[in-house]
Amino acid sequence: MSDPAARLLDGLSTTGHTGQVGRTELEAVQQTTAVYTAMDLKFGGVVTADLSRSALNWAVGLLDAPMRDDTRAALHSAVGALADRTAWTHLDAGKTHSARKLSTLALKTADSGADPDIRAHVLLNIATQVGETFPRGAVNLVGSALSDRRVCSLERANLHAAMGRHLAKSGDRQQALHHIRKAEALAATGGETPEWAGFLTQNHLNSIIAQSLATAGEHTEAIRRFEDLLPRIGDDRRRGRAGRMIDLAELYATTGDLDRAKFLTQRAGGALREVGSARTTARLAALRSRVEA
Repeated sequence: MSDPAARLLDGLSTTGHTGQVGRTELEAVQQTTAVYTAMDLKFGGVVTADLSRSALNWAVGLLDAPMRDDTRAALHSAVGALADRTAWTHLDAGKTHSARKLSTLALKTADSGADPDIRAHVLLNIATQVGETFPRGAVNLVGSALSDRRVCSLERANLHAAMGRHLAKSGDRQQALHHIRKAEALAATGGETPEWAGFLTQNHLNSIIAQSLATAGEHTEAIRRFEDLLPRIGDDRRRGRAGRMIDLAELYATTGDLDRAKFLTQRAGGALREVGSARTTARLAALRSRVEA
């Protein structure tokens, strides 16, 4: 996508860029994505959304400047990654409409790039946005991402793990467990982490796998995994740590262990005081209503 007017329809203004774009500008976009990813994981989308959006406005303005063809392809991938992170911050901040528009921008921009892993991850995050209401639609989106055999092993593990959750929500438990097993096998083999995906750690994959096991009704195994995972989530993942506390508390409540559910709900509330996340705060409120009823 090279027309600034098309990007304006996606809700972004473009500031333009005078002069040749090269490696310096490309690396600046990549580093910007890394910075706002770290902020989002630690402090949440409420804190990060507007800052990341402003940076994206600048990055989009680079796309129509003169540059070499290989730089243009790499820049589209880099801007796609930044747009995807910005969309996620907006989703986390409760700005669902702008999150959808930003995800559309991320997908269009990634389509003009040269990194299949970024495109797959954008599809994965779009699936997350629709999965609660339309799990079968989410399955189709993740399936589209998995159909690209160029996607690296770690991102494929991420996709299979998420596919398990969406399939379980759509009622296909056996296929859900099949994809969870595939995710586990790929996670175990590891692989090179894409430059833009430093967040794609073993702990991250284990977290998504445990969530999918819980959705598929494998409560005992999911509890074991969350209990093992929680002590290993560091301060750089404050939002994730609070989210996994909520996941585990929900499982305790589901299996009748209300004392531990209430205790962990209180801990999650304390953890969220350091995080600005509308999505996680809403989950905590629902959990409190459940365990305190």
